[in-house]
Amino acid sequence: MNSATRVVIVGGGPVGLLAAVLLAREPALQITVLEPGAEPGPLDDALGFRVYALSRASERVLSHVGAWPVLVPRAGAYDRMVIWESGHGATGLGSLVFDAEDNAEPNLGHIVDHEGLCFSLWQKAAECDNVCLRFGIGVEALDREARNIRGSDDHDYGFDLLIGADGGASQVRAGFDIPVYEHGYQQRALVGHVATAEPHDYTAWQCFLPSGPVALLPMINGQCGLVWSVDEAEAEALAAMSVDDFNARLTEATESVLGKVALTTERGVFPLKFLHAERYCDTGMVLVGDAAHTVHPLAGQGLNLGILDAAALAEVVGEALAGGQHIGDQRVLRRYERWRKSENLLMAIGLDGLHRLFKLSAPGLPPLRRLGMAALNRAPFARRLLIAKAMGLGGELPNVARAVA
Repeated sequence: MNSATRVVIVGGGPVGLLAAVLLAREPALQITVLEPGAEPGPLDDALGFRVYALSRASERVLSHVGAWPVLVPRAGAYDRMVIWESGHGATGLGSLVFDAEDNAEPNLGHIVDHEGLCFSLWQKAAECDNVCLRFGIGVEALDREARNIRGSDDHDYGFDLLIGADGGASQVRAGFDIPVYEHGYQQRALVGHVATAEPHDYTAWQCFLPSGPVALLPMINGQCGLVWSVDEAEAEALAAMSVDDFNARLTEATESVLGKVALTTERGVFPLKFLHAERYCDTGMVLVGDAAHTVHPLAGQGLNLGILDAAALAEVVGEALAGGQHIGDQRVLRRYERWRKSENLLMAIGLDGLHRLFKLSAPGLPPLRRLGMAALNRAPFARRLLIAKAMGLGGELPNVARAVA
């Protein structure tokens, strides 16, 4: 074991755990995951509070590592997505419909809960002989020259490769003095679960209001996951409302597309910002997921980008080991950076632009916007390209995200 190459992953969320499981396929690696939060617990029937829209590419990666079967009973497939601008109806001029049938796909993706995803990946990581999971342990100090982390348990964790999977406020990124490009959206996202008077019909519904988009994501239990992005002042007001008043406001915001809407969980509120690291790597260190980039949640792509980061990094590391290269060499890690940075930045800028487009209300612009959406809705080829991109099937995919022949 002393001769093994040491990998330390800071962050035991979905992306960090996935990176551990993928890298564990390389017997030359000894992998340690440090996570200050609690170890994922056994699942019950209730879906977790926070949900994600997983793309087809993400499904393939999770299937590859054996985590998908655990998720299947908790994963709600959605076949369609309907997008419209407030005041003009889900079937009015400017509404946009994406349908899995247009791309000969069984569905557009799945809605899964955070707890289910983390537990499924924790299970697979715990089965790996060369993975050590250390939950409840944070980072006290990072010595980049000595390649060592002092944990909150007062133990030292030496590394040949350090992977920062520790989110938008990454300690790893800060420890290597990596600048970021960032700006706040002056918005917050309200999330929770809701019951609807009308069935969701396996459709994701998203309405763009002047203050931001509100989405109802179809879950397997018949309810919907709510993601409502609003300006900060409005978010505070909505979070402070009584449940009845909130339900009435949400029903109005979604234009009763599914009838009356009622909260079935508490409300969570999260700040929104654009963030992109100036570089993804340094000698002996690499960033994945939100530690490298955060995007607006309006298209549900944040986690999917992180999953592809983990898959691409594992592929690059595997090729380096096969070629006798040191996996902490910056020339090796730059391959990963070149691969993923362009893909992630393109998506981040696109989502940022879309957010800004729907916030603009200059005279004449809203009608032009709706006409553009109507034209897109009548252009099958363009619509199919957008569906493929949303499903994670565009660009240069890691091998584990490709279709099985």
